[in-house]
Order: sequence, then C-alpha cells, then structure tokens
Amino acid sequence: MADIGPHIPGAAEILGVIMGKVAPALAGAYIRNLFPPRKSWRQRLLETAGGVLLVFYAGEVAAGATWAVLKWAGGFVGVVDVAEFVNRGQSDLLAAFLVGLTGMTAVEGGFHYMRKWLEKRLA
Repeated sequence: MADIGPHIPGAAEILGVIMGKVAPALAGAYIRNLFPPRKSWRQRLLETAGGVLLVFYAGEVAAGATWAVLKWAGGFVGVVDVAEFVNRGQSDLLAAFLVGLTGMTAVEGGFHYMRKWLEKRLA
C-alpha cells in the first residue's frame, strides 16, 4: 500500500530548492541593491522577499520561456544546437535571476505608488 502521509522534504531536496531558486533571487537582490537610491534595510528586505516569492511562483514558467528564447536565438544566428553552449540548468538559473530582479522592481514600484497615494490622501 502506498504511503499517503505528508511529504517531508529531505536535505538534498531543500538544498536543491535553495540553490535553484533562492540563491539566484538573492544574487538579483544583491545586484539590484548596488544601484541608487539607497534604501532602508526594511525596504530592501521586503523587496528581496518579493523577488524570492516571485521566483517560487513564476520561476518554472520563466525557465521554460528562457530556454525557448535561447533555442530560438541560437537558430536565428545560425547555431545548430544551443545546448552545446548553454545547458538547461544554466538557463533555469538565468531565468530565476531575472525573475527575482523583476519581482524586486515590482515591489519597489508598489512602494513608490503607495507613497504617492498616501501623500495625496494626507495632503
């Protein structure tokens, strides 16, 4: 009989998630926070959390789309097989990095919009 209890992830599965999703998103957060304007640590933390959450929810879709775009671009420039130069894992990490960066930017835009809205309401 099959075990139908809750799935408890092992150490290898947790490490895989961290290396495949969290680390690229944190790298995007680091790169994003290098550029001005300087922000408080709370805002940077919230933006980073937004980037990581977006990677968890949209990372798989972005990974497939990134791989398809790379294959298309390889055919466009005349390279027969993109997999000779870039493997699928590297493409997935690139997608996670870009999605994390996009998520941080979206959270920053949300903060900016909320500040403007509050300034209008309180003025």
